[in-house]
Amino acid sequence: MKILVIEDDKSTLSLIQQTLVEHGYDVDVAQDGQRGADAIEASSYDLIILDVMLPIHSGYDLLPMIKDYKIPVLMLTALGSIDDKIKAFDLGVEDYLTKPFEVPELLARVKVILRRYHNTMTNLQYKNIQIDLEASTVWMNGNAVSLTPLEYRLLLFLIENTGIALSREYLLESIRETDHDETRTLDLHIQRLRKKMHLETNIRTIFKFGYILDNIL
Repeated sequence: MKILVIEDDKSTLSLIQQTLVEHGYDVDVAQDGQRGADAIEASSYDLIILDVMLPIHSGYDLLPMIKDYKIPVLMLTALGSIDDKIKAFDLGVEDYLTKPFEVPELLARVKVILRRYHNTMTNLQYKNIQIDLEASTVWMNGNAVSLTPLEYRLLLFLIENTGIALSREYLLESIRETDHDETRTLDLHIQRLRKKMHLETNIRTIFKFGYILDNIL
């Protein structure tokens, strides 16, 4: 998968580029809106990570052009107001992440967007667990497992992001849990999922942060 990162801050750009390359992505970079536009015209991308406050042309200026190329956009910016987010989504961005950001969360969001746009797989597998994506069914050792819709979404998201530390808040947001009053709701779902899927040692708690589904050794 090829990703274009348009970001004017050198340290942020270097961090994102290094992280994505380490995780197997082909990455191009641009430090202003004009170079970003030139790159979009010159090459084909699966995803664009886009800052708003850029020299020459802002991220908002580039969005109509990007829309013509049908490339999904992850907006990454220090602008975090509701109005800023609404404006970006109205202009067609796929996701919105504010700075400062956690690298694991950025990676998780990148993976979700790419899967949504480009994944043609019909099945996922982790250890002895198989997920039929078309039928939304889960199998373990060849036997069907009954999960609630929320447990299914949680398991799917954890497997999609194997090896990535995920915050409680991001997990709640990603599985579309509506009860945000306390993250103990999520902890209860994790506890049940561990028991049902025999993942007691695989889904690890990260103290004061969230959870990670370990890679299979």
